[in-house]
Amino acid sequence: MKLIIITGINRGLGEAFFNLLISKKDCLIVGVSRKITQVQKELLEKEKFVFIQLDLSNLKNPSIALNIESYLGNVTEVIYINNAATIHPINKIGGLKDNEIQNLMQLNTISPLLITNYLFQVASDKKMTVINISSGAADLPIVGWSLYCASKAANEMFYKTLEAQEKENENVKVVNIDPGVMNSGMQKLIRDTDEYIFPRVKDFIKLKEEHKLLSTSEVAKRIIVESNLLNDIT
Repeated sequence: MKLIIITGINRGLGEAFFNLLISKKDCLIVGVSRKITQVQKELLEKEKFVFIQLDLSNLKNPSIALNIESYLGNVTEVIYINNAATIHPINKIGGLKDNEIQNLMQLNTISPLLITNYLFQVASDKKMTVINISSGAADLPIVGWSLYCASKAANEMFYKTLEAQEKENENVKVVNIDPGVMNSGMQKLIRDTDEYIFPRVKDFIKLKEEHKLLSTSEVAKRIIVESNLLNDIT
């Protein structure tokens, strides 16, 4: 049995992961999100997955909030897909509010680091796969995206260090992956930003106009295939 933990399942790439994986045999999906879609509500009523309602910008103690230990009984592999993230606020340095900085870094970076550390404490006897959804912003300073860039860069270094730590452990796999530009709510937020705050906004408007944004479903499928998570993704 594979235990697959996905953060941010109610929209975008997280929802696409959920849709692709929910019907797979010998997989228990644990969705971590503030809310779920109507389809997910109907599946939850049929006990098709586990839903942990949680605002990751407020996560303090993953052992209490997640209680993953209670699902590990018949599990041989734990898969953690670190997907949930926000790009808000988009603003220049100096215009950011203190609470905005704290909330973004908590959601994008502190919470996934806490969750990963926790999983390696409680599931050290299991096969473990960690997929960190990264971004080109981890390596590229983008005016207006300072917090997003910083959070993605911090995550990449953390998971690269984890990979180095576990390089002799064949039961642990760590994947940092940039999904590319997708047709998502985050992209709409980017396109709606004032050019003074985000000078590259026209580039992202052009991507939409030229139909160069990938669907979240095809990106999720590619990531699952490239990470060798499952053999029967179609």
